[in-house]
Amino acid sequence: MHIGEALENERKKSGKDQNKKLELELLLAFVLGGNRTFLLLNYQKEISTADLKKYQHLAKKLFAGWPLAYLIGEREFYGRSFLVNPATLIPRPESEMIIDLIKEESSKYQKATLVDIGTGSGCLIISLAAELGKKFNYRALDISSKALLAAKKNAQKNKVKINFYQGDLLKNLPKQKGPIMLLANLPYLTKEQVAKEESIKKEPRSALISGKDGFKDYRRLFKQIAERADLKDFYLIIEIDPQQKKLVKEEGKKYFPEKKISLVKDLRKKIRFAVIN
Repeated sequence: MHIGEALENERKKSGKDQNKKLELELLLAFVLGGNRTFLLLNYQKEISTADLKKYQHLAKKLFAGWPLAYLIGEREFYGRSFLVNPATLIPRPESEMIIDLIKEESSKYQKATLVDIGTGSGCLIISLAAELGKKFNYRALDISSKALLAAKKNAQKNKVKINFYQGDLLKNLPKQKGPIMLLANLPYLTKEQVAKEESIKKEPRSALISGKDGFKDYRRLFKQIAERADLKDFYLIIEIDPQQKKLVKEEGKKYFPEKKISLVKDLRKKIRFAVIN
């Protein structure tokens, strides 16, 4: 069978779903060790039996709802490639705005510490370390040992130095000195929201669901920050659900009455981030 035939056989199953057709191309390119251009140039070449079986197996998983990123083991974020696995949340384009916001704010800081809470694949802290260089000391935490393993590999892959700690939110973060910038993209959905969204059902529930109102983990994070004397001089940016704009202000004022709370919209004009400083 030709490479083109193998691709078209699977593409027929996707109907009018153009995104799925594209993913099937990328999946075959991954199996063959090339890219989409490679597919076009080798369309008429024979595909080996082993590669065909592997492709058909992965295509079946793709149709069953497995994200392409998990099947090929990587995802692009802020112009860099990151290893991902089913223990990590798949990086989303909207989260890239956190990088831009912190880069803008970073000019106010000298030799500060930058901490990523619930780092997952490490895409946020690693992108920032690559962009900002030695301007900051970099720290990252996650409760999942499997997620931290992926994050450490990504740090090595992108040649940046980050200190990683395993623990529940900030519990195992050593005592800090001086100004500190905190960022977090913690779980912020409810069980009902996850149940309605097919595209995220294969991602780790622990990285998606946060209590009855989707704000349990951020509430716990606020409490931990407020209880630490070494974190009084902080800047915090978090990613939230647009429906949590009232909730984040209420909880923010409860724990940080002296701080300013700002809401920031994403590129789709939806409130996606909260900044407390």
